[in-house]
Amino acid sequence: MSFKSLVVTIVITWLLSFSLSFTQTKKELKVINQFKDSSLTLKNVALAIVALDIRYPEWVFRQSIRESGWVNKTYYKSQLANIGNNLFGMRKPSRRKTYALEKKMSGYATFSYWIYSLLDYKLWQNINLPKKNENYGDYLIRRNYAANNKRYVKHLFRLKIPYRYIKILEKKGIK
Repeated sequence: MSFKSLVVTIVITWLLSFSLSFTQTKKELKVINQFKDSSLTLKNVALAIVALDIRYPEWVFRQSIRESGWVNKTYYKSQLANIGNNLFGMRKPSRRKTYALEKKMSGYATFSYWIYSLLDYKLWQNINLPKKNENYGDYLIRRNYAANNKRYVKHLFRLKIPYRYIKILEKKGIK
């Protein structure tokens, strides 16, 4: 790839992510206001994923559980989730828009409310969308989401999610 092509690709990607983040501002504000004072429960996260129209909602929900753990299939258990409001173990990005605070926790991004972790994940998704007809597990592997990609995706797929959450996620999820 030539330098010119690389620059054009970077500019188009940046403009796309910039425009996506501002076309939904009113909707994001509505969802932020709806959830920012809500407790961090699996039910609230599932509802927020649907309200934000995050792509592949069931996969993203599974990722939040895999990264943060759960207690009695109701609450998240990791300190990063409960104190740092980071549901996905994401690091603070240096090249894209982010909702992360300047303060980090053990090298990981922190957010003022857990809802901002979901918004940040959505920004991450929008930077490089899945290819047409691409399985989300393959998408995560291609994006190098986890250190051991194939094992991580296999674990996500095998994670048993209670039906009450699946019902919420299937209501309006974008596949």
